[in-house]
Amino acid sequence: MANARFLFDDKWRTITNLTATSEAGSQVIENTQNPLSSRAWRSTSAVAQTITASRASFDADCLVIAGHNFTDAATVAVTTKLSTVTVTSFNMIINGTDLLVAWPAAAEIDELEIVITDTGNPAGYIQIGQIMIGAKLELEDNFNYGVQFEYRRDISQQRTAGQGLRSSGTGIIKRQVAINLEWLAESGRAALKNALTAFGPAYPCFCSFYPGLGSQAETDYQFIAKPSDFVSAHWAANWNRAQLEFNEV
Repeated sequence: MANARFLFDDKWRTITNLTATSEAGSQVIENTQNPLSSRAWRSTSAVAQTITASRASFDADCLVIAGHNFTDAATVAVTTKLSTVTVTSFNMIINGTDLLVAWPAAAEIDELEIVITDTGNPAGYIQIGQIMIGAKLELEDNFNYGVQFEYRRDISQQRTAGQGLRSSGTGIIKRQVAINLEWLAESGRAALKNALTAFGPAYPCFCSFYPGLGSQAETDYQFIAKPSDFVSAHWAANWNRAQLEFNEV
C-alpha cells in the first residue's frame, strides 16, 4: 500500500480546449471543470462518447472522474499524448462507485482522450460531474495512527414543544477525514503547506488516503474535498504537531 496521495494542482480546471461527442443543452463538457454537484456534462444518448482535452504541456500521474453514471459494463479507455505522439493508454477500473481513479506512470502530456462505451446504460445517456488531472503529491512518510473518519449527514434536530425531535436539512451524507501529521518528514510537511497555500481551501483537491489497498477502505477513503486551514505547533524539541481536515464537496 502506498502512502497518502493528493491532487491539489488540477490542470483540468484551466483547460480551454475541451470537446465531447455530444452535449445535452446546458449540460456541456465545460461543466466537468466545476466542482458544483448541480453542474455536469451529459450526452444526448448512450452511444460511445469521446472527450478530448488539450493545453500547454504539464506533468500528470493522476486522473479522476467523479459523479458519473457508468454501469458496471462500461469501459473507459484513456489515451494521453505529447506533440500528437501517444504517451500512454489504459482503461480505468470500474469499481461500483461514482468515482474512478487512475495512477498512470508520471509523464509530460499536452493532450488527453477519454472514450466511454456504455451503450446499455438504462438512463439513455452518459454523465460526468467532474474530471481532475495533474501531478499527485505523495508523502515520503505517511500520517500517523488515529485517523478520524466520519459520514456526516446534513441534518439538524430541534426539540419541539411536544418533546419530539424535528429534523431539518437535505439529508445528504458527506465524508470527513481528520489526520494528524506528526510523523511527517519536514519535507512532506513543507510540501503540504505549500500546496495548501497555493490551492486550498479555495479549490477542491482529490484525496486518497489508502491508495492501492484494493478494498472498500480504499474507496471509502478517497474523495474530492476541500481542506481545512493548515495548523502547526511545536510541542517538543524538533517535534511538530499538525492536523488537517478534509471535507467532501
